[in-house]
Amino acid sequence: MMGRETLPQTEAIVGGHLSIIAGATRLGSVNKLGRFDAVIRNAAVGYREAFRLTADVLAPAFAINTLSA
Repeated sequence: MMGRETLPQTEAIVGGHLSIIAGATRLGSVNKLGRFDAVIRNAAVGYREAFRLTADVLAPAFAINTLSA
């Protein structure tokens, strides 16, 4: 994830892990920061990844592609 060292003029950088409910909820609260000039969202799950469950006992593809959308 990019940080202030990469984009020093940036007022706010918010990141989180979308495969867990708490991470998706945290990112959902960014609206409290006010108006954004740009939003870059990059969330994906590779189809070749081995099956596993997240900490919330969800399949990562469901958690990232459905819950966090």
